[in-house]
Amino acid sequence: MSDFYRHLEDTFRGSRESIAQRLEAYLPLVKALQANFPEPRALDLGCGRGEWLQWLATHRISGEGVDLDPSMLQACWDKKLRAHQKEALTFLQQQPDNHFHFISAFHLIEHLSFEQLQALFAEMERVLAPGGIILLETPNPENLTVATNSFYLDPTHEKPLPPDLIAFMARHYRLTNPYILRLDNYGALTPDQPIALFDVFYHVSPDYALLAQKPTDESALIDFEKAFQLTNGHTLADLIDRHEQWLGNTHRHFQQVLATQAQQLEQLNNEQQRTHQTLSAQIHKLEKLDSDCRQLLNSRSWRWTAPLRQLTRHLRQLKHWFMVQRPSLNLRTRINNKGRRLLHLTKSKILDRNPRLKKTAWSLLERLPGLKTRLFRLYLGHQPPPQNQHDLLPGRAQNLYQTMTQKQPRQDRQ
Repeated sequence: MSDFYRHLEDTFRGSRESIAQRLEAYLPLVKALQANFPEPRALDLGCGRGEWLQWLATHRISGEGVDLDPSMLQACWDKKLRAHQKEALTFLQQQPDNHFHFISAFHLIEHLSFEQLQALFAEMERVLAPGGIILLETPNPENLTVATNSFYLDPTHEKPLPPDLIAFMARHYRLTNPYILRLDNYGALTPDQPIALFDVFYHVSPDYALLAQKPTDESALIDFEKAFQLTNGHTLADLIDRHEQWLGNTHRHFQQVLATQAQQLEQLNNEQQRTHQTLSAQIHKLEKLDSDCRQLLNSRSWRWTAPLRQLTRHLRQLKHWFMVQRPSLNLRTRINNKGRRLLHLTKSKILDRNPRLKKTAWSLLERLPGLKTRLFRLYLGHQPPPQNQHDLLPGRAQNLYQTMTQKQPRQDRQ
């Protein structure tokens, strides 16, 4: 059980490498510290595995640490770092006034009761040299997932500490320029990046640090806000405001899209109405044309001109036959053959089916004997035309007709 807390830190706080990378955010503070103090003395309360002491050493700052957990301290001793196995408040009470230039505590103050926290502030103010700086990093309860979940992963935590409370305590214990540095451990959000609800819950800075300075000469005061303006993280209020702006912009965008689509639909509807009107007019015209056609087909003139249309169709067929089907015959032979066929068709398809028209045609031919002779020659194949209508009868019918009409000679009575 002695190494439980170290395993807990390894699991949930992160590896030494990841923590060392996050510590780079404090580089402006180290530069300001070195500018005020040529050889600063640093103390890290609750130094744990010694990541901060090792990082300070890489920047030529001598530091020592204090922690109670021997398993955690072993990692410091393995790295040849100065670390004491003592309780932090007790160690501070044993130090002389104005001794340290820099006192830090990473994720320590949330483990203390409020009385211990007050005593810690009082002792830090006492042992700090004028112009000395304190750095207190702790989980940020502004992050909703930290305040409701991850803070309680460590069973030794007392309670979350709001940033405004810690800043007030710094001023109360005569420390100047208290500044809350919110740390972007989850990655920076660009200024124009849309802020979704996920970002509101998870991308508020999960940790924050209190930076404060013991009063000193005016020229040695550090402007923390100016030093850290490029690395400060996000507050809950800031992300909520950006989320609301994103929702508003999204709402306006969809309103514009819907307005554009509504306008396009209205234009399409107008076009469809115009098309419907055009089609209705065309349908009305077609219906009227259909009615006119029906009236024409049912008219007497259409029935009377049917023979002429049939004759025209036969003439077109005759032309086609002349030009395409029998080009090898001479023109006269082709005309005679097709004319004979046309006359036979005219008689069988038209005259025989229309007795009145047949009678009219016969009367017309009686008045035109020359045309009658030519047509009958063509119809009968150079045979003389019949003198009467009964000559058009078939052979047996003509014999029967002649027998019936032949005058019988008178026989003398015996």
